[in-house]
Amino acid sequence: MSLAPELGAGPLDAPLWLVGRDYGSEEALKRQPFVGQAGTILDSALKAAGLVRTEGRVDNLVPRQPPANDFARHDPTTLAWGQERLATLLRQYKPTVIVAFGNEVCKFLIGDAWPSDGIQACRGYLWDTQYGRVLASTHPAAILYKGQWVPWRALLDLDLRRARAELELGAPPLVQRKVTTCTDPSDIVILRCAIASAAPPLNSLLSVDIENTHDLQLACVGFAPTPECAWVIPAVEGWQLSAIRALCESDVPKVLQNGQYDRFFLRRFAGITLRNQAFDVMLGWHALNPELAGKKAQVGHRKPGGRHTVKSLKFLSSIYTRDRWWKSYDFQTEDERYTLCGRDVCITLDIAQKQITQLEAT
Repeated sequence: MSLAPELGAGPLDAPLWLVGRDYGSEEALKRQPFVGQAGTILDSALKAAGLVRTEGRVDNLVPRQPPANDFARHDPTTLAWGQERLATLLRQYKPTVIVAFGNEVCKFLIGDAWPSDGIQACRGYLWDTQYGRVLASTHPAAILYKGQWVPWRALLDLDLRRARAELELGAPPLVQRKVTTCTDPSDIVILRCAIASAAPPLNSLLSVDIENTHDLQLACVGFAPTPECAWVIPAVEGWQLSAIRALCESDVPKVLQNGQYDRFFLRRFAGITLRNQAFDVMLGWHALNPELAGKKAQVGHRKPGGRHTVKSLKFLSSIYTRDRWWKSYDFQTEDERYTLCGRDVCITLDIAQKQITQLEAT
Protein backbone atom coordinates (compact mmCIF):
# COMPACT_ATOMS: atom_id res chain seq x y z
CA MET A 1 0.00 0.00 0.00
CA SER A 2 1.34 3.43 -0.96
CA LEU A 3 0.98 6.04 1.81
CA ALA A 4 1.43 8.80 -0.78
CA PRO A 5 2.41 11.52 1.71
CA GLU A 6 2.62 13.99 -1.15
CA LEU A 7 -1.19 13.92 -1.33
CA GLY A 8 -1.27 15.87 1.94
CA ALA A 9 0.48 19.09 2.89
CA GLY A 10 2.68 20.09 5.79
CA PRO A 11 5.06 18.18 8.07
CA LEU A 12 4.02 14.65 8.88
CA ASP A 13 5.42 14.98 12.39
CA ALA A 14 3.34 18.08 13.14
CA PRO A 15 1.50 17.95 16.51
CA LEU A 16 -1.70 19.20 14.81
CA TRP A 17 -3.39 17.32 11.96
CA LEU A 18 -6.37 18.74 10.05
CA VAL A 19 -8.25 15.99 8.23
CA GLY A 20 -10.94 16.59 5.64
CA ARG A 21 -13.21 14.17 3.85
CA ASP A 22 -12.01 13.97 0.25
CA TYR A 23 -11.17 16.13 -2.75
CA GLY A 24 -13.39 18.67 -4.42
CA SER A 25 -12.83 19.72 -8.03
CA GLU A 26 -9.95 22.12 -7.34
CA GLU A 27 -8.31 19.71 -4.92
CA ALA A 28 -8.51 16.91 -7.47
CA LEU A 29 -6.96 19.15 -10.11
CA LYS A 30 -4.02 20.15 -7.89
CA ARG A 31 -3.88 16.86 -5.94
CA GLN A 32 -3.72 18.80 -2.68
CA PRO A 33 -6.20 19.17 0.23
CA PHE A 34 -8.12 22.36 0.98
CA VAL A 35 -6.99 24.50 -1.95
CA GLY A 36 -10.48 25.54 -3.12
CA GLN A 37 -13.13 27.73 -1.49
CA ALA A 38 -13.23 25.55 1.62
CA GLY A 39 -9.45 25.96 1.87
CA THR A 40 -9.80 29.74 1.84
CA ILE A 41 -12.28 29.53 4.71
CA LEU A 42 -10.00 27.15 6.60
CA ASP A 43 -7.02 29.50 6.18
CA SER A 44 -9.05 32.41 7.53
CA ALA A 45 -10.33 30.39 10.51
CA LEU A 46 -6.83 29.12 11.33
CA LYS A 47 -5.53 32.68 11.31
CA ALA A 48 -8.37 33.81 13.59
CA ALA A 49 -7.46 31.00 16.00
CA GLY A 50 -3.78 31.93 16.02
CA LEU A 51 -2.72 28.81 14.12
CA VAL A 52 -0.38 28.62 11.13
CA ARG A 53 -1.45 26.20 8.42
CA THR A 54 2.08 25.39 7.27
CA GLU A 55 3.04 24.32 10.79
CA GLY A 56 0.33 21.65 10.83
CA ARG A 57 -0.46 18.69 8.65
CA VAL A 58 -3.46 18.94 6.30
CA ASP A 59 -4.75 15.71 4.78
CA ASN A 60 -7.86 13.80 3.70
CA LEU A 61 -9.61 10.60 4.62
CA VAL A 62 -9.75 9.74 0.92
CA PRO A 63 -7.44 11.87 -1.28
CA ARG A 64 -9.63 11.35 -4.32
CA GLN A 65 -12.75 13.07 -5.68
CA PRO A 66 -15.88 10.88 -5.65
CA PRO A 67 -18.41 10.97 -8.50
CA ALA A 68 -20.70 14.00 -8.10
CA ASN A 69 -18.79 14.84 -4.90
CA ASP A 70 -20.88 12.17 -3.15
CA PHE A 71 -18.80 10.37 -0.52
CA ALA A 72 -21.03 7.30 -0.70
CA ARG A 73 -20.03 6.86 -4.36
CA HIS A 74 -16.34 6.26 -3.67
CA ASP A 75 -15.20 2.97 -5.13
CA PRO A 76 -14.92 0.52 -2.18
CA THR A 77 -11.30 -0.24 -3.05
CA THR A 78 -10.42 3.46 -3.09
CA LEU A 79 -12.27 4.03 0.19
CA ALA A 80 -10.44 1.15 1.89
CA TRP A 81 -7.10 2.44 0.58
CA GLY A 82 -7.77 5.93 1.90
CA GLN A 83 -8.84 4.67 5.32
CA GLU A 84 -5.82 2.39 5.67
CA ARG A 85 -3.48 5.11 4.43
CA LEU A 86 -4.72 7.66 7.00
CA ALA A 87 -4.77 5.13 9.84
CA THR A 88 -1.19 4.07 9.08
CA LEU A 89 0.09 7.64 8.93
CA LEU A 90 -1.61 8.59 12.20
CA ARG A 91 -0.28 5.53 14.02
CA GLN A 92 3.20 6.24 12.71
CA TYR A 93 3.39 9.97 13.50
CA LYS A 94 1.11 10.18 16.57
CA PRO A 95 -0.08 13.81 16.43
CA THR A 96 -1.13 15.49 19.66
CA VAL A 97 -4.47 16.71 18.28
CA ILE A 98 -6.41 15.64 15.19
CA VAL A 99 -9.18 17.94 13.98
CA ALA A 100 -11.71 15.80 12.11
CA PHE A 101 -13.85 17.81 9.70
CA GLY A 102 -17.30 16.35 9.08
CA ASN A 103 -19.29 13.20 9.80
CA GLU A 104 -17.34 10.82 7.58
CA VAL A 105 -13.95 11.60 9.08
CA CYS A 106 -15.30 11.61 12.63
CA LYS A 107 -17.06 8.30 12.14
CA PHE A 108 -13.89 6.67 10.85
CA LEU A 109 -11.54 8.03 13.52
CA ILE A 110 -13.90 7.70 16.48
CA GLY A 111 -15.47 4.42 15.41
CA ASP A 112 -18.48 2.90 17.15
CA ALA A 113 -18.40 5.59 19.84
CA TRP A 114 -19.44 8.22 17.25
CA PRO A 115 -23.12 8.99 18.04
CA SER A 116 -25.89 8.92 15.48
CA ASP A 117 -26.62 12.55 16.41
CA GLY A 118 -24.06 13.59 13.81
CA ILE A 119 -21.68 16.48 13.47
CA GLN A 120 -24.16 19.29 14.18
CA ALA A 121 -24.78 17.96 17.68
CA CYS A 122 -21.29 16.61 18.38
CA ARG A 123 -18.94 19.24 16.95
CA GLY A 124 -16.64 20.83 19.47
CA TYR A 125 -16.26 17.62 21.50
CA LEU A 126 -12.98 15.86 22.24
CA TRP A 127 -12.53 12.11 21.89
CA ASP A 128 -9.74 9.79 22.95
CA THR A 129 -9.24 7.27 20.14
CA GLN A 130 -6.73 4.70 19.01
CA TYR A 131 -5.21 7.46 16.87
CA GLY A 132 -4.96 10.04 19.66
CA ARG A 133 -7.02 13.03 20.78
CA VAL A 134 -9.65 13.87 18.14
CA LEU A 135 -11.62 17.12 18.00
CA ALA A 136 -14.84 16.87 15.99
CA SER A 137 -15.56 19.93 13.87
CA THR A 138 -17.81 20.90 11.03
CA HIS A 139 -16.28 20.84 7.57
CA PRO A 140 -15.31 24.32 6.28
CA ALA A 141 -17.29 23.54 3.12
CA ALA A 142 -20.50 23.51 5.21
CA ILE A 143 -20.15 27.28 5.51
CA LEU A 144 -20.72 27.51 1.76
CA TYR A 145 -24.06 25.70 1.85
CA LYS A 146 -27.20 27.71 1.26
CA GLY A 147 -30.69 27.20 2.64
CA GLN A 148 -29.70 26.94 6.29
CA TRP A 149 -28.88 29.31 9.11
CA VAL A 150 -26.21 27.83 11.29
CA PRO A 151 -23.28 30.00 12.43
CA TRP A 152 -20.80 27.47 11.11
CA ARG A 153 -18.01 29.99 10.63
CA ALA A 154 -18.20 31.22 14.22
CA LEU A 155 -18.33 27.62 15.44
CA LEU A 156 -15.36 26.67 13.23
CA ASP A 157 -13.39 29.52 14.80
CA LEU A 158 -14.34 28.26 18.28
CA ASP A 159 -13.35 24.70 17.42
CA LEU A 160 -9.94 25.72 16.09
CA ARG A 161 -9.32 27.85 19.16
CA ARG A 162 -10.10 24.75 21.20
CA ALA A 163 -7.61 22.79 19.10
CA ARG A 164 -4.96 25.40 19.83
CA ALA A 165 -5.72 25.25 23.55
CA GLU A 166 -5.41 21.47 23.52
CA LEU A 167 -2.03 21.75 21.82
CA GLU A 168 -0.80 24.28 24.35
CA LEU A 169 -1.99 22.10 27.24
CA GLY A 170 -0.56 18.94 25.70
CA ALA A 171 -3.98 17.25 25.40
CA PRO A 172 -4.44 16.52 29.13
CA PRO A 173 -7.09 14.09 30.41
CA LEU A 174 -10.67 15.14 29.82
CA VAL A 175 -12.80 16.47 32.67
CA GLN A 176 -14.08 13.95 35.18
CA ARG A 177 -17.39 14.35 37.06
CA LYS A 178 -18.24 12.29 40.14
CA VAL A 179 -21.88 11.23 40.37
CA THR A 180 -23.38 9.70 43.53
CA THR A 181 -26.81 8.09 43.37
CA CYS A 182 -28.58 8.59 46.69
CA THR A 183 -29.76 5.13 47.68
CA ASP A 184 -29.46 5.64 51.46
CA PRO A 185 -30.53 8.56 53.70
CA SER A 186 -26.88 9.00 54.70
CA ASP A 187 -26.18 10.15 51.12
CA ILE A 188 -28.53 13.10 51.68
CA VAL A 189 -26.60 14.07 54.82
CA ILE A 190 -23.37 14.12 52.82
CA LEU A 191 -25.04 16.19 50.10
CA ARG A 192 -26.28 18.74 52.63
CA CYS A 193 -22.79 19.01 54.12
CA ALA A 194 -21.36 19.60 50.64
CA ILE A 195 -23.92 22.35 50.00
CA ALA A 196 -23.15 23.99 53.33
CA SER A 197 -19.40 23.92 52.74
CA ALA A 198 -19.49 25.34 49.21
CA ALA A 199 -17.31 28.44 49.10
CA PRO A 200 -18.74 31.78 47.95
CA PRO A 201 -19.19 33.60 45.73
CA LEU A 202 -19.61 31.30 42.71
CA ASN A 203 -19.66 28.03 44.62
CA SER A 204 -22.55 29.23 46.80
CA LEU A 205 -24.85 28.25 43.91
CA LEU A 206 -26.62 24.90 43.75
CA SER A 207 -27.19 23.45 40.30
CA VAL A 208 -30.44 21.52 39.80
CA ASP A 209 -31.60 19.32 36.92
CA ILE A 210 -34.47 16.87 36.47
CA GLU A 211 -35.04 13.80 34.35
CA ASN A 212 -38.53 12.58 33.58
CA THR A 213 -39.88 9.47 31.91
CA HIS A 214 -41.76 9.40 28.63
CA ASP A 215 -45.04 9.08 30.52
CA LEU A 216 -44.32 12.31 32.42
CA GLN A 217 -43.23 10.78 35.70
CA LEU A 218 -40.39 12.37 37.65
CA ALA A 219 -37.47 9.96 37.42
CA CYS A 220 -34.81 11.78 39.44
CA VAL A 221 -33.39 15.16 40.39
CA GLY A 222 -29.70 15.98 40.34
CA PHE A 223 -27.97 18.48 42.65
CA ALA A 224 -24.42 19.79 42.23
CA PRO A 225 -22.86 22.15 44.79
CA THR A 226 -19.61 22.08 42.77
CA PRO A 227 -18.87 21.35 39.09
CA GLU A 228 -16.89 18.27 40.10
CA CYS A 229 -19.48 16.38 42.16
CA ALA A 230 -23.20 15.69 41.87
CA TRP A 231 -25.76 13.81 43.90
CA VAL A 232 -28.75 12.34 42.08
CA ILE A 233 -31.86 11.46 44.07
CA PRO A 234 -34.19 8.92 42.40
CA ALA A 235 -37.87 9.82 42.78
CA VAL A 236 -38.80 6.38 44.04
CA GLU A 237 -39.16 6.11 47.82
CA GLY A 238 -40.88 8.49 50.19
CA TRP A 239 -37.68 9.65 51.91
CA GLN A 240 -36.16 10.41 48.49
CA LEU A 241 -39.15 12.49 47.40
CA SER A 242 -39.07 14.34 50.71
CA ALA A 243 -35.39 15.15 50.23
CA ILE A 244 -36.04 16.37 46.68
CA ARG A 245 -38.83 18.64 47.90
CA ALA A 246 -36.77 20.05 50.77
CA LEU A 247 -33.79 20.84 48.56
CA CYS A 248 -35.86 22.32 45.72
CA GLU A 249 -37.89 24.49 48.10
CA SER A 250 -34.86 25.63 50.11
CA ASP A 251 -33.52 29.20 50.00
CA VAL A 252 -30.18 28.17 48.48
CA PRO A 253 -29.63 30.10 45.19
CA LYS A 254 -30.10 27.70 42.31
CA VAL A 255 -28.76 27.38 38.77
CA LEU A 256 -30.72 25.63 36.02
CA GLN A 257 -30.54 24.89 32.34
CA ASN A 258 -33.83 25.74 30.61
CA GLY A 259 -35.26 26.22 34.08
CA GLN A 260 -38.70 27.21 32.82
CA TYR A 261 -39.34 23.59 31.89
CA ASP A 262 -37.95 22.14 35.12
CA ARG A 263 -39.98 24.52 37.28
CA PHE A 264 -43.17 23.77 35.33
CA PHE A 265 -42.65 20.01 35.43
CA LEU A 266 -41.87 19.89 39.13
CA ARG A 267 -44.91 22.01 39.97
CA ARG A 268 -47.34 20.33 37.57
CA PHE A 269 -46.37 16.67 37.93
CA ALA A 270 -44.69 16.44 41.35
CA GLY A 271 -46.30 19.25 43.34
CA ILE A 272 -42.88 20.75 44.11
CA THR A 273 -42.12 24.47 43.89
CA LEU A 274 -38.53 25.14 42.88
CA ARG A 275 -37.58 28.31 44.77
CA ASN A 276 -34.88 30.95 44.45
CA GLN A 277 -33.63 30.38 40.92
CA ALA A 278 -30.63 32.68 40.55
CA PHE A 279 -29.32 31.87 37.06
CA ASP A 280 -30.17 29.99 33.87
CA VAL A 281 -27.35 29.07 31.48
CA MET A 282 -29.69 29.24 28.47
CA LEU A 283 -30.54 32.84 29.27
CA GLY A 284 -26.89 33.54 30.02
CA TRP A 285 -25.91 32.29 26.56
CA HIS A 286 -28.57 34.42 24.90
CA ALA A 287 -27.36 37.48 26.80
CA LEU A 288 -23.70 36.88 25.95
CA ASN A 289 -24.05 35.65 22.37
CA PRO A 290 -27.42 36.61 20.89
CA GLU A 291 -26.09 36.16 17.36
CA LEU A 292 -25.21 32.51 18.09
CA ALA A 293 -28.03 31.54 20.41
CA GLY A 294 -30.40 30.22 17.76
CA LYS A 295 -33.39 27.99 18.30
CA LYS A 296 -34.78 24.77 16.96
CA ALA A 297 -36.79 25.21 13.77
CA GLN A 298 -40.40 24.18 14.22
CA VAL A 299 -41.72 21.37 12.07
CA GLY A 300 -43.60 22.89 9.15
CA HIS A 301 -41.67 26.16 9.36
CA ARG A 302 -38.27 24.88 8.33
CA LYS A 303 -37.08 25.80 4.87
CA PRO A 304 -35.92 22.91 2.70
CA GLY A 305 -32.48 21.98 3.93
CA GLY A 306 -32.70 24.53 6.73
CA ARG A 307 -31.10 23.80 10.10
CA HIS A 308 -30.61 25.86 13.21
CA THR A 309 -28.45 25.79 16.26
CA VAL A 310 -30.34 24.41 19.22
CA LYS A 311 -30.30 25.97 22.68
CA SER A 312 -29.20 22.86 24.50
CA LEU A 313 -26.77 21.82 27.21
CA LYS A 314 -24.82 19.65 24.79
CA PHE A 315 -24.28 22.70 22.58
CA LEU A 316 -23.15 24.88 25.48
CA SER A 317 -20.86 22.14 26.77
CA SER A 318 -19.12 22.07 23.38
CA ILE A 319 -18.30 25.75 23.93
CA TYR A 320 -17.51 25.96 27.65
CA THR A 321 -16.22 22.60 28.92
CA ARG A 322 -13.81 19.81 28.09
CA ASP A 323 -16.28 17.00 28.73
CA ARG A 324 -16.41 13.88 26.62
CA TRP A 325 -19.70 13.24 24.81
CA TRP A 326 -22.31 11.97 27.25
CA LYS A 327 -25.73 12.99 25.89
CA SER A 328 -27.15 9.59 24.97
CA TYR A 329 -30.74 8.96 26.04
CA ASP A 330 -30.69 5.32 24.95
CA PHE A 331 -30.84 4.14 28.55
CA GLN A 332 -30.39 0.44 29.19
CA THR A 333 -30.75 0.85 32.96
CA GLU A 334 -32.00 3.49 35.38
CA ASP A 335 -28.42 3.87 36.64
CA GLU A 336 -27.49 5.22 33.20
CA ARG A 337 -30.26 7.80 33.48
CA TYR A 338 -29.01 8.84 36.92
CA THR A 339 -25.44 9.16 35.66
CA LEU A 340 -26.54 11.36 32.75
CA CYS A 341 -28.53 13.57 35.13
CA GLY A 342 -25.49 13.92 37.38
CA ARG A 343 -23.25 14.86 34.47
CA ASP A 344 -25.88 17.36 33.31
CA VAL A 345 -26.08 19.10 36.65
CA CYS A 346 -22.28 19.32 37.07
CA ILE A 347 -21.82 20.72 33.57
CA THR A 348 -24.64 23.21 34.12
CA LEU A 349 -22.88 24.65 37.17
CA ASP A 350 -19.52 24.68 35.37
CA ILE A 351 -21.04 26.68 32.50
CA ALA A 352 -22.92 29.00 34.86
CA GLN A 353 -19.78 29.94 36.76
CA LYS A 354 -17.98 30.78 33.51
CA GLN A 355 -20.91 32.76 32.14
CA ILE A 356 -21.27 34.75 35.37
CA THR A 357 -17.57 35.62 35.19
CA GLN A 358 -18.05 36.76 31.58
CA LEU A 359 -21.08 38.84 32.45
CA GLU A 360 -19.32 40.51 35.37
CA ALA A 361 -16.45 41.43 33.04
CA THR A 362 -18.70 43.16 30.50
